Amino acid sequence: MLHRLSDYITEHTLFNFSDSVLVAVSGGIDSMCLLHSLRKLNINIGVAHCNFHLRGHESDADEAFVRHYCQQFQIPLYVKSYDTDTYSKQQRISVQEAARELRYSWFDELMNTHNYRAVAVAHNKDDVVETILLNLARGTGLKGLTGIKPKLNYVVRPFLFASRHEIVEYVSNEQIPFREDSSNAETKYARNKLRHEIIPKFREINPKFTENVLNASEILNDIDIHLEKDMELFRSAYVSKQHQMTIIDHRNFMQAPFWMKYTFLKDYGFHANQINNITRSVMQEKPGNLFLSDEYELLVDRQQCVIRKIQPKEHAVIHLHENQYVLNHPIHLSWEILDRNKNFSVSSAPHIAMVDYNTITFPLKIRKWKKKDSFHPLGMHNSKKLSDFFIDRKISRFEKENIWLLTNQQDQIIWIINYRIDDRFKITSRTNQVLKMEYHNR
Repeated sequence: MLHRLSDYITEHTLFNFSDSVLVAVSGGIDSMCLLHSLRKLNINIGVAHCNFHLRGHESDADEAFVRHYCQQFQIPLYVKSYDTDTYSKQQRISVQEAARELRYSWFDELMNTHNYRAVAVAHNKDDVVETILLNLARGTGLKGLTGIKPKLNYVVRPFLFASRHEIVEYVSNEQIPFREDSSNAETKYARNKLRHEIIPKFREINPKFTENVLNASEILNDIDIHLEKDMELFRSAYVSKQHQMTIIDHRNFMQAPFWMKYTFLKDYGFHANQINNITRSVMQEKPGNLFLSDEYELLVDRQQCVIRKIQPKEHAVIHLHENQYVLNHPIHLSWEILDRNKNFSVSSAPHIAMVDYNTITFPLKIRKWKKKDSFHPLGMHNSKKLSDFFIDRKISRFEKENIWLLTNQQDQIIWIINYRIDDRFKITSRTNQVLKMEYHNR
């Protein structure tokens, strides 16, 4: 076992044998076997033990057991206790997810504080198979079928070469002490149900089931690496970022195979059925359809799909005072009063508004646009609805939601910020003072 462990660490460059390694130890058979083995290899180790208080006195007994072992062999020990049930309810996640979040957040702290180079966890071959089947049952793409990686950032898994049976046999031969977790026998958890009920049925069909799944996983991992290169080409050629939005043009979205659309959009929380509906919406050329994931919204627009984080609705009206000169929230504006008789150039840039100071009275107002709004576009004497102006400019629904207006106290529009000023407030030959306002896109 030790020779195979040493070879596996070297083959996958998990860490240098001179590095300090933090070992995550629950007290169970897998983690105690890993701890014993790394100690026998003379790795400079420390132990991290999480007491999640999920099994009453058993959890405290696990902690006491790990403390005793570390004292016996003079291994640095770090212990942290959690109210895992409360955290899972607060975060609205499962207890298993809560425990995972809590322990890895703590591992980050220990790594930074005590200068460990890696955190070793005791996943084995059987864990890989269980994870693949769980992913498959819950719905997954290719990456979910590639199993557990030997190394991900600072987390290393030195036991992925060994089966659970091999670990049990080695622990018995070496008489390595461990604690039996009674919850491992309960089939109310999905992983335990797979372990005790479903995988044994597969092994009845084919005793080499575990090896076959692992072999398929390796093949799929190689395929995934090559496909990821194709995804990078897709992203660089057809995806762009604008004002914290992700833009994909329709033509390339339609031409992409389903796996590519799925791989790209699942990062934004969209599932397979939604992706099929998005594709259908693009094919039907009906702009305006909106699709929501937990955190993102995707708009099928005229020539492109636009993705952004779901935005909170803002209805605030902000008042600007003359001697304020800068606004930092909800948008960034700055302004100054200029003397027309002094030399300066008039800017036509959309992010700058230069208007006749004599036509306005502070305080001014900043607000979002409304459907009934209209204005006199610069160069026109007639009124135009903002909704028509947006249609003429082919401004998407998402862009419209981010548009702010500068108005006077009578609610007349002075400037569609970052687009156009109103003709009624323009600089003329009679202008003496100019209000110059600048929008800063940060």
